[in-house]
Amino acid sequence: MIMHTDLLKVFSQVTYYRGEQYFHQGKVQYAEVDSDGSVQSEVAGSYRTFYTQDIALNFGSNGALKSVEGECNCPVGYNCKHVVAALLAVRTKLKRPQPGGRPLELSGVQTWLEQSPMQSRAPDGSGVRAIAAPAKNSEQLVYVIRNSEAGHAEIVPFKAYVKKNGEFGVNTREYYHAHHRYEQKPSYVTVDDIGILARLELFQPPLTSPNSHNWPKGDRLVAFLREIVETGRARGGDLTGPVLSWTRPRKALIGWSHDEDGAQTVSFRDSVDPEISFLRFPVPIYLDTASGMTGEARTGLEQETVAWLVSAPAMPPEATESVARHLRHLGGLVPPPKTWRTEEFRNLAPVPLLRLYGQKVEVKLQPWERSRARGQDSVSSVLYPCAQLDFTYGDFEKTVRTDSEGSTIRNFGNDVISVIHRNKRQERQILTKFQQEAARYEGWSADFMLDFRDFHDVRDADVVFPDAVGGDPDSRLSGLAFEAEVVSDLRDQGWKVEVDPSWPFRIHEGPVTFSTSLQPSEDSGTDWFSFSLKLEADGQEVEFVPLILAVIRSLPLDELGQLRDGMDVEHLLSDSVYYQELPNGNHVAVEGKRIAPFVEAFLEAQGLFGFHIAESGRAFELATALEGSGVVWKGGRELLELGERLRALADAPEAQPPASMSGELRPYQKTGYGWLRALSVSGFGGVLSDDMGLGKTVQALTLLAHLHLEEKAERPSLLIVPTSLIGNWQREAARFTPDLKLLVLHGPDRHALFDAIPDHHLVITTYPLVVRDHQALFRNKYELAILDEAQNVKNPAAATSKRIREISARNRLALTGTPMENNLEELWSLYDWLIPGLLGNRKSFNTEYRKPIEQKGDIARQRLLSTRLKPFLMRRSKEQVANDLPPKSVMDEFVPLHGDQRALYESIRVVMDERVRKAIST
Repeated sequence: MIMHTDLLKVFSQVTYYRGEQYFHQGKVQYAEVDSDGSVQSEVAGSYRTFYTQDIALNFGSNGALKSVEGECNCPVGYNCKHVVAALLAVRTKLKRPQPGGRPLELSGVQTWLEQSPMQSRAPDGSGVRAIAAPAKNSEQLVYVIRNSEAGHAEIVPFKAYVKKNGEFGVNTREYYHAHHRYEQKPSYVTVDDIGILARLELFQPPLTSPNSHNWPKGDRLVAFLREIVETGRARGGDLTGPVLSWTRPRKALIGWSHDEDGAQTVSFRDSVDPEISFLRFPVPIYLDTASGMTGEARTGLEQETVAWLVSAPAMPPEATESVARHLRHLGGLVPPPKTWRTEEFRNLAPVPLLRLYGQKVEVKLQPWERSRARGQDSVSSVLYPCAQLDFTYGDFEKTVRTDSEGSTIRNFGNDVISVIHRNKRQERQILTKFQQEAARYEGWSADFMLDFRDFHDVRDADVVFPDAVGGDPDSRLSGLAFEAEVVSDLRDQGWKVEVDPSWPFRIHEGPVTFSTSLQPSEDSGTDWFSFSLKLEADGQEVEFVPLILAVIRSLPLDELGQLRDGMDVEHLLSDSVYYQELPNGNHVAVEGKRIAPFVEAFLEAQGLFGFHIAESGRAFELATALEGSGVVWKGGRELLELGERLRALADAPEAQPPASMSGELRPYQKTGYGWLRALSVSGFGGVLSDDMGLGKTVQALTLLAHLHLEEKAERPSLLIVPTSLIGNWQREAARFTPDLKLLVLHGPDRHALFDAIPDHHLVITTYPLVVRDHQALFRNKYELAILDEAQNVKNPAAATSKRIREISARNRLALTGTPMENNLEELWSLYDWLIPGLLGNRKSFNTEYRKPIEQKGDIARQRLLSTRLKPFLMRRSKEQVANDLPPKSVMDEFVPLHGDQRALYESIRVVMDERVRKAIST
């Protein structure tokens, strides 16, 4: 293994101790020693970045560590603290070469043999140096030989680290010899490199003419290029191009090529292989990019003539005739440039060509942004929808930008140059109007982009819309809205529109249908359902309720959650378009007027998106309203049938009492009986809450007569009353339903009657006895369970309130004139027994209803609660049924006071007079 002292000799003290600190902090993610002794590793840096290292160790003949060549992709790049940390992680695995061992002998001999002058000779003995094999795991200079963008040949040196697999490290960069002229030469710059670099600097073009290299001519240039290729470090075209090898000359033919403006330059082509390319040196050099072979291209002309042709500038069409005349003295060895016939076109209108595309931008987060990102990458990805506007004229395909120079466009076809005169004023007017229209959709010119970090990536766009991936949700679809609402009109106006695959939006333009259904809620119990409204398009299906809710939230609603007076949903949404994304990523544009009926229906059924089975009546109303708007109903029909029955509870007609009833019911009592009977059929419980004296007992007895004397119910019914009302129920039953078999469980002898419960129609017990007798009472199942004066169970934590929840009955009924005396929790306690789950659990009810209504006066919540309970509550005051009541009788009766009664009266009067006097004085 290597020692700490070995590393201190190789690295500076500061670098070593920083690397040691990184090692002890556990920042080395992994480190492995390859079979050749090199180290591959990854070390964590700052701000959650990770750097990779490729490390080679060089040992002396005595086995001592001589040097370390550590390549890292961090900003330092070479022999940094990350390299030290990685070496400390594997130092016990690193083996020193043993002096005198065979591996060291072979290594030294091989190096000695490679330095032999014989190795530099070509196999044919011509004295030409053989091409060296590219070194691995080392830094070196790589020479890229290529044609520049301007079309001139150039040689660009790069400083690169070549890995074991032949690939370059990430820290490869262009090498500027002038920057290192007065510094000690790096170890990777060889003696041969020094000579090459010095001559490259000499051949560099002047600043005033950057595209005109001062290359040598003739054999001197060929020898120089051959020397570079024979280093084994020359690449053709770019760094990923083939390693070049010098070989025999090839024959090249001279011709002419022209650019889009018709300007012609001298070109070369191979006489056999059209894939061969040529480097435009004063002596043309061919390049076979498939094999990497390169060499001199022979044209049959003198070298001076070829150099002169290569240096020719691009010749405009107007100069072709004069150039052709001048080339005649070459005796036909150089063909003349192509001549063109010119046609001019004026007064053509510009035709806009709109291209929509997406531009992905990688934005490096600032330190304060990274701290807010909480562990995200230090680079944020932004996708900008962009629009670029070009123009064409007539039938010509060539496009121009508004800000491009020149007042004409040249189009080349066959032997004709078409010169089109541009209308730049009209181009600017169209572009300005286009940008103004895009601004309505938050699309701005790139010149006005506020985030200057992004500017350079979108500068070619005429309009940039907000980020389509991670931007503001309210602006994310601005580009989509622009495409859907504006682009189609532009097409109708004759614009050409191209949508690039990178554009982040796709609009479905086919048919769209809607369907609705009721689905069981997976997480809310078996009695809860959800209302589903789905949009179907392009073979895809998506839930549409969230969009409806978003539209409702945007409307001007009053405190009841309804539209303010004088406002109409269809009018408010008439100019709106909404966009629904499909699972396949496409979007559907839905006009506001089409979904206006949906919005109206959901406004009326607020809070119904998740509903209890007892609210099926409201679901029926919503489904009926949607079906009237063209929405297809799918599934859940049995729930709608139940809902239709529940909805009818509100309009329960009068029902004639059973024949077994004695006495006459008043009209409102017949209505109450009809409601109780319909409620019983539905299977849900309810509260009969008429004012005292309106005959709640009689109406309940009528229902019991129907169930037990007409329908012959197999189970008895259970009635729980305050102790003081037992006699009243017995008297009323004897009067109105004498055929009902009553069993009163009260008093010390009641235990002997428990076994007789199944033999009776109605079992009567009291609230206190429920707690004592619950085991005997609740081992029986009942047809109907009735609580009289049901406010007795207003406290959900009381023992009686808990015990009554154990009753097993087909239906439940509460009789009370005051279903709520103090707070809404009493109402919840009652309905949690009648229809378990309708109002949720106690905690959720307090959050959703009690606190908003009692503490904040939320009228909309209060209205929603009343709507949910309405089918299961019947309450009538004496004033409401006054016409059905007998005339009011007033009887005055005087009671004389005697003895102690008169004295008591006088003492009370004296006390009251004194209190009144004090109240007046204060």
